[in-house]
Amino acid sequence: MDLERALRDQLREGEKLLWSGAPEPGLHLQPGDGVRIPFSLAWCGFALFWEFSAITSSTSLLFPVFGAFFVAAGLYFVFGRYLHAAWLAAGTRYAVTDRRVLFLTRKGVRSLYIAKLSGVEKKEKRNGLGTVFFQTPGLPAQFRSRSRFDMLAEPDAFVNIRDCDRVCRLIESITAH
Repeated sequence: MDLERALRDQLREGEKLLWSGAPEPGLHLQPGDGVRIPFSLAWCGFALFWEFSAITSSTSLLFPVFGAFFVAAGLYFVFGRYLHAAWLAAGTRYAVTDRRVLFLTRKGVRSLYIAKLSGVEKKEKRNGLGTVFFQTPGLPAQFRSRSRFDMLAEPDAFVNIRDCDRVCRLIESITAH
């Protein structure tokens, strides 16, 4: 199903589609990656060392099986989370209507009524990509996760989009009315 048709199927009677887009494909580092990358490399390196030692020096099958879970977690931390985020992003579409913001993901459709948003925030990078965060009543923003994977898995933001500033201004203009 093409993007336009999927979006139009979500529109309610009288609702107008004002903008649609998708996350920019590719690898996008996040602010927390400066800490996550060294940690994940250390974790994976230690897990591989453990596994190698367990296989070569242990007569018991318990230690290699135990270590395999840590190797799998380490490989996910180093590589898998980026591949998973890319897979999620490839199946994600965003839209702004005159009433709602829509998230079409591999898990289904989620929408937020613009009138019920308590605020809109944007973070724009030098390369022109940005993320628009939708603040909803309830949990304060500082307690919500801001990792790309989490935002794609349970969206409350338009992640890594072009025209971030324009989309933010569009939503703010709707809330002003």
